[in-house]
Amino acid sequence: MTNGEAFFDVPIRNMKKIIILSIVLIGKLSLYSEILNIPDEYIIFEKANSGYDLYIKKMPDVGSILLTESQKDTDLKKTNYGLRTLKFHPCNGNEKRILDEKVLQTKYDVFFLVDSTLEPHYKLGEVFHFFFPDKVFYGYKWSRRGEIKISQGIKINLRLFKKKYADYSGEFLDQWITLRLQYQESNYHPNVINNFKKFAEITSGKPIVKTDDHDINKIFEEFIPNNVPVAYDADVVFIIDATMSMKEEMPYFQKKYPVIKKKLLKKIKYLRMALIFYRDYGERFLTKVYDFTDDQNYIDYLIGRIYIDGGDDIPEALYEGIAELANLNFQSSNRIAFLICDAPAHPKPRGNITRENAVRVLNESKVKLHTICFPFR
Repeated sequence: MTNGEAFFDVPIRNMKKIIILSIVLIGKLSLYSEILNIPDEYIIFEKANSGYDLYIKKMPDVGSILLTESQKDTDLKKTNYGLRTLKFHPCNGNEKRILDEKVLQTKYDVFFLVDSTLEPHYKLGEVFHFFFPDKVFYGYKWSRRGEIKISQGIKINLRLFKKKYADYSGEFLDQWITLRLQYQESNYHPNVINNFKKFAEITSGKPIVKTDDHDINKIFEEFIPNNVPVAYDADVVFIIDATMSMKEEMPYFQKKYPVIKKKLLKKIKYLRMALIFYRDYGERFLTKVYDFTDDQNYIDYLIGRIYIDGGDDIPEALYEGIAELANLNFQSSNRIAFLICDAPAHPKPRGNITRENAVRVLNESKVKLHTICFPFR
């Protein structure tokens, strides 16, 4: 008798047990199917007011996500910790977390970056949403602890749970991701984009609003020199938003400035430069002006020491920065300004300078203004 024939000699009652057992196993396999990694295109990292937003598209087998500082140690010799904020934020501050079959409660101010609550997203559909301040923390005084400064290029771990509330009683999977800012015009309120573009159009200048299709390095090293015409002399001024929301872009500008300067000096025999930095009301300064000079080493020094700080709300003192053009000592008839910014002016002026004042100064100073803008929601 062959093995195949022997199978059919099993009593009917035993065959029923085998069939039932098979059904149970199949059910368990479907219940605990493998969690899949989340594709890069399902993850969006954007600037937000006083921090950053991370959106992760809902996948079929993921019920919750916990952000952690490292992945699970395969040798089980090292504890890894969930990321948390020290201050409450409504995005994740109310989220429940289950640990050892109990809802996690602690006397310490611990707000884990965990999410089980889906919300709609204009591009991804249903998403898990996390809000990052500039710094997040992990660990405790009695154990290993540390902080992570959130910025572009930082790696964090997604711990994907099959169950809600980061419940370890179900299956989970670790996945490293690198935070990369995404730029899209749709992140702007439409009138903000129009505001930047109209400032350029008033003076016959050119606007550029960065999207994911643009290379930030090329914007600085090509857009700026390409919009300074060949001439005997020129007065070129940079009007720069020096608030914290520009901390991702300023290092690119500083790095590329030597290339910009070299290209400009090839086109202009007698080049003078000026700088206008602006922040907002209540900051260490509202505006800071460095008048025109042909001392390129001094300009190098100032640009190398740009200090980004302040600006907790989204609007900035944009009009005040533009209005400072009136206080510059222009000499050349070839007058060009580049506005480098990422946020709109206050819809209602907080001081004496209005949009009308800024437009009047642009017209009276006879400057051609080009705008370089980075999306900020």
